[in-house]
Amino acid sequence: HGACKDVTVCVCDPSSRADGVGWPVRNVLFWCEQVLTRHLQSTTSLRKALVNVSIVCVRHSREQGLNASVSLLIQLTLDLTPASVEASSSNQSAGAEHVWQCVGWERNTRNKLAPNVVDLGIFMDPVKLSERGAVLNLSLMRWRLLPTLDLNLLHRTKCLLIGAGTLGCEIGRALLGWGFRHITFVDSGRVHYNNPVRQCLYTHADCADGGRFKAEAAVDAL
Repeated sequence: HGACKDVTVCVCDPSSRADGVGWPVRNVLFWCEQVLTRHLQSTTSLRKALVNVSIVCVRHSREQGLNASVSLLIQLTLDLTPASVEASSSNQSAGAEHVWQCVGWERNTRNKLAPNVVDLGIFMDPVKLSERGAVLNLSLMRWRLLPTLDLNLLHRTKCLLIGAGTLGCEIGRALLGWGFRHITFVDSGRVHYNNPVRQCLYTHADCADGGRFKAEAAVDAL
């Protein structure tokens, strides 16, 4: 700003190495050399100046959180003098025909270079994590006890439970644990305050305002 000759940039550095920085910091260094230099060159008061740039690489420690003792400070100088500007311009002109190689792009089904997109939802969604955990348990049981167990057949099988009382709740949880995905409850009763202690699919919140229908509460719990 104005005639200021010092620039400070803070960036979160994911690296834990004492002799190297992560890619976000490298991108900032490239930005300083390419973008920031051209921006400062357009500032009249800085056309003949040496600009000091301090890059604060803030690092996070799992034990201590934001930790200044492991963070780094990188200091560089941008030469905006006329001789340096002319040399930089000539170097850019000489390399104008240079083709930059892309890193991190892959050929798609149409044989064109494009970014590779990965869906991380299964690693962050609690519902999907629970489903993966249940499938893992079944896979381990099949591997150790029942090699002929057809998990896909269990997933497709439809179950009808008449009654959502103590026995119905336990059977429903057991079916869910064995991989059954389609379970229907038939029960016209409501959840009473003496039910949650015996029937595992209900809570005391289900008893309020006259009680929820057992079939609906059981389905939501499963």
